[in-house]
Amino acid sequence: MKRILILLFILLPATLAAQQGLHIATLFGKDSPLAKRKDVTTILLSGKQLKSYNLTRFRSVQVGQPTAADVQLFEKNITADIAASKDKQIMRRGQRLYYVFCQLSDLPGGTHRYIIYRNKGASHDGGKDIHLIYIEGKATANELKSMF
Repeated sequence: MKRILILLFILLPATLAAQQGLHIATLFGKDSPLAKRKDVTTILLSGKQLKSYNLTRFRSVQVGQPTAADVQLFEKNITADIAASKDKQIMRRGQRLYYVFCQLSDLPGGTHRYIIYRNKGASHDGGKDIHLIYIEGKATANELKSMF
Protein backbone atom coordinates (compact mmCIF):
# COMPACT_ATOMS: atom_id res chain seq x y z
CA MET A 1 0.00 0.00 0.00
CA LYS A 2 2.83 2.37 0.87
CA ARG A 3 4.41 1.75 -2.57
CA ILE A 4 1.13 2.60 -4.31
CA LEU A 5 0.85 5.90 -2.43
CA ILE A 6 4.43 6.82 -3.26
CA LEU A 7 3.82 5.99 -6.93
CA LEU A 8 0.67 8.14 -6.96
CA PHE A 9 2.54 11.11 -5.48
CA ILE A 10 5.27 10.73 -8.07
CA LEU A 11 2.84 10.50 -11.02
CA LEU A 12 0.35 13.17 -9.87
CA PRO A 13 2.43 16.21 -10.93
CA ALA A 14 3.06 14.66 -14.35
CA THR A 15 -0.67 14.08 -14.84
CA LEU A 16 -1.55 17.64 -13.83
CA ALA A 17 1.17 19.10 -16.04
CA ALA A 18 -0.09 17.10 -19.01
CA GLN A 19 -3.52 18.65 -18.61
CA GLN A 20 -2.42 22.22 -18.02
CA GLY A 21 0.94 22.40 -19.71
CA LEU A 22 -0.02 23.78 -23.13
CA HIS A 23 1.93 26.74 -24.44
CA ILE A 24 -1.20 28.25 -26.00
CA ALA A 25 -2.74 28.58 -22.51
CA THR A 26 -0.81 31.86 -22.15
CA LEU A 27 -2.88 33.35 -25.00
CA PHE A 28 -6.20 32.90 -23.17
CA GLY A 29 -7.59 34.54 -20.06
CA LYS A 30 -6.96 37.57 -17.90
CA ASP A 31 -3.20 37.11 -17.69
CA SER A 32 -2.75 37.00 -21.46
CA PRO A 33 -0.71 39.78 -23.05
CA LEU A 34 -3.76 40.24 -25.32
CA ALA A 35 -6.37 40.53 -22.55
CA LYS A 36 -6.85 44.30 -22.50
CA ARG A 37 -6.80 44.98 -26.22
CA LYS A 38 -9.96 46.24 -27.90
CA ASP A 39 -9.38 44.21 -31.08
CA VAL A 40 -9.31 40.90 -29.16
CA THR A 41 -12.37 38.69 -28.65
CA THR A 42 -12.23 35.70 -26.32
CA ILE A 43 -14.83 33.00 -25.76
CA LEU A 44 -14.98 30.28 -23.11
CA LEU A 45 -17.78 27.70 -23.23
CA SER A 46 -18.25 24.59 -21.11
CA GLY A 47 -20.97 22.38 -19.68
CA LYS A 48 -24.50 22.24 -21.09
CA GLN A 49 -23.74 24.66 -23.92
CA LEU A 50 -21.48 22.07 -25.55
CA LYS A 51 -23.09 18.78 -24.60
CA SER A 52 -25.04 18.42 -27.86
CA TYR A 53 -21.74 18.76 -29.77
CA ASN A 54 -20.08 16.03 -27.67
CA LEU A 55 -17.64 18.62 -26.29
CA THR A 56 -16.69 19.66 -22.76
CA ARG A 57 -14.57 22.80 -23.31
CA PHE A 58 -14.26 25.40 -26.05
CA ARG A 59 -11.81 28.31 -25.84
CA SER A 60 -11.30 30.84 -28.55
CA VAL A 61 -9.23 33.98 -29.02
CA GLN A 62 -9.44 36.20 -32.09
CA VAL A 63 -7.20 39.19 -32.80
CA GLY A 64 -8.72 41.62 -35.29
CA GLN A 65 -5.63 43.70 -36.07
CA PRO A 66 -2.64 41.48 -35.26
CA THR A 67 0.86 42.89 -35.29
CA ALA A 68 3.85 40.94 -36.58
CA ALA A 69 4.75 40.30 -32.93
CA ASP A 70 1.25 38.85 -32.30
CA VAL A 71 1.60 36.46 -35.22
CA GLN A 72 5.04 35.36 -34.02
CA LEU A 73 3.70 34.81 -30.48
CA PHE A 74 0.82 32.66 -31.73
CA GLU A 75 3.03 30.65 -34.09
CA LYS A 76 5.69 30.06 -31.42
CA ASN A 77 3.14 28.70 -28.92
CA ILE A 78 1.19 26.67 -31.46
CA THR A 79 4.33 25.14 -32.95
CA ALA A 80 5.53 24.10 -29.48
CA ASP A 81 2.21 22.42 -28.68
CA ILE A 82 1.75 20.57 -31.97
CA ALA A 83 5.28 19.17 -32.04
CA ALA A 84 4.21 16.04 -30.14
CA SER A 85 0.66 15.83 -31.49
CA LYS A 86 -1.10 12.64 -32.55
CA ASP A 87 -2.27 14.04 -35.87
CA LYS A 88 -2.00 17.39 -37.59
CA GLN A 89 -2.79 19.23 -40.79
CA ILE A 90 -0.71 22.32 -41.46
CA MET A 91 -0.98 24.78 -44.32
CA ARG A 92 1.60 27.51 -44.83
CA ARG A 93 1.65 30.56 -47.01
CA GLY A 94 5.22 31.62 -47.43
CA GLN A 95 6.90 31.53 -44.02
CA ARG A 96 3.62 31.96 -42.08
CA LEU A 97 1.27 29.36 -40.66
CA TYR A 98 -2.04 29.84 -42.44
CA TYR A 99 -4.12 26.93 -41.07
CA VAL A 100 -3.58 24.28 -38.41
CA PHE A 101 -5.88 21.46 -37.34
CA CYS A 102 -4.19 19.35 -34.69
CA GLN A 103 -5.23 16.54 -32.39
CA LEU A 104 -3.16 16.55 -29.21
CA SER A 105 -2.68 13.56 -26.93
CA ASP A 106 -5.86 12.53 -25.12
CA LEU A 107 -6.59 13.39 -21.51
CA PRO A 108 -7.26 10.56 -19.04
CA GLY A 109 -10.65 9.02 -19.71
CA GLY A 110 -10.32 9.34 -23.48
CA THR A 111 -11.12 13.04 -23.78
CA HIS A 112 -9.74 14.34 -27.07
CA ARG A 113 -7.97 17.71 -27.35
CA TYR A 114 -7.69 19.82 -30.48
CA ILE A 115 -6.10 23.04 -31.65
CA ILE A 116 -7.47 24.93 -34.65
CA TYR A 117 -5.70 28.02 -35.95
CA ARG A 118 -6.23 30.33 -38.91
CA ASN A 119 -4.22 33.39 -39.92
CA LYS A 120 -6.20 35.37 -42.50
CA GLY A 121 -3.24 37.72 -42.86
CA ALA A 122 -1.39 34.87 -44.56
CA SER A 123 -4.24 34.33 -47.04
CA HIS A 124 -4.87 35.95 -50.39
CA ASP A 125 -8.34 37.28 -49.52
CA GLY A 126 -7.17 40.49 -47.82
CA GLY A 127 -8.21 39.46 -44.30
CA LYS A 128 -6.07 40.31 -41.30
CA ASP A 129 -7.39 38.55 -38.21
CA ILE A 130 -5.91 35.52 -36.49
CA HIS A 131 -8.08 33.00 -34.70
CA LEU A 132 -7.08 30.25 -32.27
CA ILE A 133 -9.46 27.62 -30.89
CA TYR A 134 -8.81 24.98 -28.23
CA ILE A 135 -11.37 22.18 -27.85
CA GLU A 136 -11.81 19.22 -25.47
CA GLY A 137 -14.41 16.47 -25.70
CA LYS A 138 -15.38 13.09 -27.07
CA ALA A 139 -16.04 14.41 -30.61
CA THR A 140 -13.83 12.91 -33.29
CA ALA A 141 -11.65 14.93 -35.64
CA ASN A 142 -14.06 14.26 -38.50
CA GLU A 143 -17.01 15.51 -36.45
CA LEU A 144 -15.13 18.72 -35.65
CA LYS A 145 -14.08 19.26 -39.25
CA SER A 146 -17.73 19.05 -40.32
CA MET A 147 -18.60 21.71 -37.69
CA PHE A 148 -15.91 24.12 -38.83
